[in-house]
Order: sequence, then structure tokens, then C-alpha cells
Amino acid sequence: MKKLVSLLCIAVLLLSLSAAAFAADTEIEVMTTSIESIDPDVYEGEWMKFGDYFDLYLPTDWAKWKLTDDDIAADMFYQTGPRDESAFVSIYYKDADSAEAQAFASEASALATAEQYGFELREFRFNDEIFGYGYYVESVDMSFVIIPFEEGDAYAISFQPASDEDLAPYFANILQSLSLTESN
Repeated sequence: MKKLVSLLCIAVLLLSLSAAAFAADTEIEVMTTSIESIDPDVYEGEWMKFGDYFDLYLPTDWAKWKLTDDDIAADMFYQTGPRDESAFVSIYYKDADSAEAQAFASEASALATAEQYGFELREFRFNDEIFGYGYYVESVDMSFVIIPFEEGDAYAISFQPASDEDLAPYFANILQSLSLTESN
């Protein structure tokens, strides 16, 4: 039971989500988000655009961190968090040829990846526009959401420390804000 609770940490981050349902053909739990569920009392924020793909509503009082060479080598291109560095939200870009993008390119490959590494997978529907897969890595107390796009590219958003209950409303708002960037 303790392992299940740990693996469901991403669900704790999404406390105000609508009810979850299981997909008929798989063991992947499907969770949905909505911009309307963002709690405006959690933080003042601003919308940030990430490439031509998606937007996030991020806290304005958080700092944008300078990336290290190791961060850049891991394909991280953005990191933010409270100024005291007690938490991080990191965003990664993986091109279609990367192992990470291929591992989550389809439901079948995502399930195989989850089985290989022993984590429980969640499927997310963000504002009826974007789908992604979420999982929790207990050894580093980090939750990930992988968002594959039709072109084969993928973005990953990580939240650390995922188990911090004080940060859960922040992380929930950020995930609930995930929406497609409007074309000009």
C-alpha cells in the first residue's frame, strides 16, 4: 500500500482534478485537468509559452534558474522554483530520435517502459487538448509528466520534491494550466 501511495504522488499534486477513470483496454488510469480548476488564490502568475507547443501558468514570484552544463546535456531548457531553491519545476525537450521520446511515443511503448522500470503509469488529458503520461520516481522524490506530440518530439515536466504537501497546490495549478499554444 505504501508503494502505491508513493506512486500516486502525482495524483496528490492534482488534488482538485475531476474524477479519474480507468481506460477500458489498459491498466492506465486516466486523469483529466482543466484551466477552470486553477486556484487563483495559490499564486499570482503569468502565462509562459514553450515553443510552438504549449503554455503554462507559472508563479511570478518564482525564480528562473540558470541551467548547468549537466542540465543542458539532459535536454533541460527551463527550470523555475521558489527563490529559496526548496523546489524545482523543470522542462525538458526530447526530439523524435531520442530514446525518451520513443519510450512514450505510443500507449504500448509507454506501458512497456513503465513495466521495464517498475513504475505505475498514469495517463493525463490536459484541457481536452494534450495527453501525456505521468509517473513518480521515489528514489529522487520526483514526478514526471511526459507529453508526446504527433511529430514524434516529446516534452517532459518534472516536479521536485513531489511529496511536499505545501507545494502540491502549486504543482497542481501548473499541471492544470497546461494548454496548447494558440497558432498566430
